[in-house]
Amino acid sequence: MTADKLRKLAIFGLVGIGASLIHIAVAAIVDRVFAPSIFLSNAIGFLVAFGWSYLGHYHFTFRSDRDHRQAVPRFALTALLGYGINNAVVLACVLVTGTESIWFVVLAVGIAAATVYLISNRWALGDGT
Repeated sequence: MTADKLRKLAIFGLVGIGASLIHIAVAAIVDRVFAPSIFLSNAIGFLVAFGWSYLGHYHFTFRSDRDHRQAVPRFALTALLGYGINNAVVLACVLVTGTESIWFVVLAVGIAAATVYLISNRWALGDGT
């Protein structure tokens, strides 16, 4: 692995950890305070974390020079795919256990991160390297 790829992966991890913590914290607060379904809490957490994720990956991970008018829709599609994977994991956990838990969101955020990295690097923000 080249030094540039290693740097990119490390920064992706740091930005992603920040976005994941925001996502999980907001989802946990919404779940605890308002007690909607875990899926609504997860959606609100995702929306709040999206801005952090986009700006961090755009400026730091991929150092993108794409115009925001092109980068935002591409990253949004990528993030929505990750969110779809996230929700599929949460749903599978709910169906298997018969309960709703914020821990399912924690697991799902981790699983979706790898997909988002690969697509962001290849298509949304990166140069494909």
